[in-house]
Amino acid sequence: EELALFAQNPTEVRLGTALCDAVALVEPLARQLAVEVRLPAALGELPVILADRAFLNQMLTQVLSLSIQACNSGSINVTVRCSGGDVAVRIGFPPADHEQLEARLRQAQRLLQPQASISLSDGDEPGTVTVSLTLPTGKPPVLLVVEDNPGAIELYRRYLASSNWQVQAATDPRATFELTRRLHPDVVVLDLMMPHVDGWSVLRTLKGHPDTADVPVIVCSVVDDPALTRALGAVCSLPKPVSRADLLLALNRCLESRSRPAPSSGQ
Repeated sequence: EELALFAQNPTEVRLGTALCDAVALVEPLARQLAVEVRLPAALGELPVILADRAFLNQMLTQVLSLSIQACNSGSINVTVRCSGGDVAVRIGFPPADHEQLEARLRQAQRLLQPQASISLSDGDEPGTVTVSLTLPTGKPPVLLVVEDNPGAIELYRRYLASSNWQVQAATDPRATFELTRRLHPDVVVLDLMMPHVDGWSVLRTLKGHPDTADVPVIVCSVVDDPALTRALGAVCSLPKPVSRADLLLALNRCLESRSRPAPSSGQ
């Protein structure tokens, strides 16, 4: 009940940053017990989730602390998996006392319900276990791709297949404004070289109307002109061909910037 009181102010939080913060808190304990904490290499690609920041930090810190104390020797390996509307932080290690670990995890689960769930399963390697902390991501973010090339749209879908992003597509740039106003996506990814209407005109229309001006736009095109892109209101420019890592990093930055409160006017 006490922990549940923390979960009162959900906001969009970058999971990679939250993991780093939690690991920094448990680092003295890990060093004392000679346990190395191994995090995923591409932390910037981890999803943005909807959670109370303090509550998320408490959950991650508690699960990491329990895993470090239960680890027999060596290291604990942290991985992240996305499935549907949930994201699972998985911690694998060889346990010193399996039954004691189960008991402590059951106690932790009672404190965390219903905001998250903790489970214990056999690990991928013999003699190891996996502690999983499953978190709801909240409403999945929506990406509107404005692109006349079906192959490029399919590439975006493939890049984001294992994430929590929902991808919508507009193959006719003339439909962009109405789709953006109706869907109000979290981010628009916009090509520039398209028939009927060029991407520059689409960008000016989106940024010039109050119904769509607040939607972040990422320009992704073979035409690489970051200065003009930013001057017309886009958040950034990604040159084609774009990598999965660069796309995810740009999308997560858009979500993170939208979750920040507006700066005070000082009045």
